[in-house]
Amino acid sequence: MPHHALLAVAAVAALLLLLRLKDALAGLAANRRLLVKVGRDALDRQPDSIALVKRADGFPLSADARALAEPLIALGFSDCGVHSVDKLPGVLIQVLVQPEARVAAFVYEHARAGRWLELEARLEGGRSVSAVNRAPTGQPAPPFVLRAASDPSASPEELYRRLRAALPPSGVVPVDAASVVAQYEEAYRAIVRWRKAEGLRAAQVAAAARAEAKRRSGA
Repeated sequence: MPHHALLAVAAVAALLLLLRLKDALAGLAANRRLLVKVGRDALDRQPDSIALVKRADGFPLSADARALAEPLIALGFSDCGVHSVDKLPGVLIQVLVQPEARVAAFVYEHARAGRWLELEARLEGGRSVSAVNRAPTGQPAPPFVLRAASDPSASPEELYRRLRAALPPSGVVPVDAASVVAQYEEAYRAIVRWRKAEGLRAAQVAAAARAEAKRRSGA
């Protein structure tokens, strides 16, 4: 992914936990001990690894989610199908690749977390560059993940343009339909391993809760 890089998918379980506790957080925002505990519990709930499972039933995403993928097809992306995530129930991901540009795309959909698009290119040495049409979650990004864009108003075409502009002239790792899922799963493991080693400070937990509550309210 977050993906993700796949930060988006890696954050889903933690953010849902934070939302269930948002009333307590609102009343005890100054309670550093509580916020640290919430952050630790959220990280503990994130699986260390995941597997993408292609939906054999051809289960479609919603029309709004499909609208994020359709412009990419016109840009030369190939559709690799809709996948579920074995340890994150309710998350669906449409996977696409543009082998010539060495870029992967992931359209996410979740009943509570919404839908969004993330484009990613992996670089030699374990780094990656991504662009997403979602506001920052308030959680820190690993130093090996460069965010070229985090803009809810950006179209799929604009995200793709901004990602390509951020890529170096060489050193981009090839990706195709045969390798994209394995690369996604590997990137997820790296991000979660870094996040659990780094931990979440109280201010980061509060920022994540505020960012998600603001997104849900449409503010």
